[in-house]
Amino acid sequence: MRGLLLAAGFVISGSALAGGFYAGGQVGGNSTSAEIDHTGELYTGDMGKSDATGGVYAGYSMHMDGFNIGIELDYSFVELKSKLTVEGVADINFKFQESYGASFIAGMPMTEKLDIYGRVGYARSSMKSDTGFYDQDSIDFVYNDKSKNLDGVVFGLGSSYKIEENLSLRMDYRFVNYGKVKFEDIPNSQELEVKVAEQIFTVGIHYHF
Repeated sequence: MRGLLLAAGFVISGSALAGGFYAGGQVGGNSTSAEIDHTGELYTGDMGKSDATGGVYAGYSMHMDGFNIGIELDYSFVELKSKLTVEGVADINFKFQESYGASFIAGMPMTEKLDIYGRVGYARSSMKSDTGFYDQDSIDFVYNDKSKNLDGVVFGLGSSYKIEENLSLRMDYRFVNYGKVKFEDIPNSQELEVKVAEQIFTVGIHYHF
């Protein structure tokens, strides 16, 4: 029993999510999808765009009853442009630019060097939209340029591998649900809501202080 306890303590102390502060950078890919609800009619479309993303992150973790728990802050940048068209109704051009967020992370050591973890948190993304709505009165499209901040809920999974004493490599997957984005000032009192979601996969490397 004593040997098992010592072995468990060794695994935790050598964990890839070692307790304390850490900071690093990450690169990967980003893809976005959307559903359009126009005056009660649902138009489903994939934005069909993926792009590279990169960013930085920093956090603090601690050991508790064989688990690693902590908080993490992150900032990401991306130039993802996409277009959705509802025939005869609207043309919507999206441009996602940057995002930042905070997550609660809980993980457990699988080996001396390998950890797995899950996350739940909050994200805010900056989005610009150039939206054209069909105006029946002028028989033409009326365009509105808007900037919006999207607030979303983050869920994710990942793994972290300790490659040196103070250096770890990780793979991270996140799903971000931004909910419904409402577009106003539409001709003919039309209503348009877009439900936006995002998937992000990154590879990162961080230093333990």
